[in-house]
Amino acid sequence: MNAGRTGVERGAYEGASAAGIPVTGFVRQAARDELGNLPPQLAQQLTPCPGRSKRLAVQRAVDTAAAVLVLVPDPDDVSPFPVVQYVLKQARRMDRPVRVCAADAPSDDVLAWLRAAGTVYITGPRETRWPPGVSVARRLLRALVA
Repeated sequence: MNAGRTGVERGAYEGASAAGIPVTGFVRQAARDELGNLPPQLAQQLTPCPGRSKRLAVQRAVDTAAAVLVLVPDPDDVSPFPVVQYVLKQARRMDRPVRVCAADAPSDDVLAWLRAAGTVYITGPRETRWPPGVSVARRLLRALVA
């Protein structure tokens, strides 16, 4: 599941695509993120959300997913990332299972949880707030199919 954001979500998309895992999700109507236009191959897989709200695609991703995985530099402190806080609040509101994981290599139990969870919204900080998030998510998806 994807909400058309940079960083962790872009890395998850790249890893899933390389591994042949289908990607679905939502995107702002303009199909843009903080870096400009979304890559066309990603934009084609996402459903546009009406309106101008920057968080509507995120809300729809949480609403639609069976579970939410949040990748962050420090799982004990998500305060530097307002959208991550919003995702966690929405996931609690929708009673979705949530895992908040550190940037280091995913543990076997996280990978097992992902495999069992069904459609998972994988998210975290955007690229300008945490540049390593792209590669962290990409590695996670590679480990998932290994």
